[in-house]
Amino acid sequence: MKPSLRYWLTCGFSRDQEKRYRQYYLSADIRHVTKGLFFLTIPLLAMVYNDYLFFGISSTLYYLAALRTVLLISGIVLILFLRRTRSYLFYDRWSFL
Repeated sequence: MKPSLRYWLTCGFSRDQEKRYRQYYLSADIRHVTKGLFFLTIPLLAMVYNDYLFFGISSTLYYLAALRTVLLISGIVLILFLRRTRSYLFYDRWSFL
């Protein structure tokens, strides 16, 4: 008999086991996401210089710089929200964004 889809999605855990597992590893998950977001901001900031070389001082450069600034600020806000969370459900919702 083939295992059901629910079995594959939950790795065979019951709801209670899944909840305890996710809560136990929440702090490690938050650390990993924080490091990942930090390392993604490095190329984001480096691209500003690249944009300057391609576009010079122009409106396109300012639009791209504004977009990259918004992405940087949203990443910082996400890190701050995730560090304060104590619920894996909240973590799932915010890290999905």
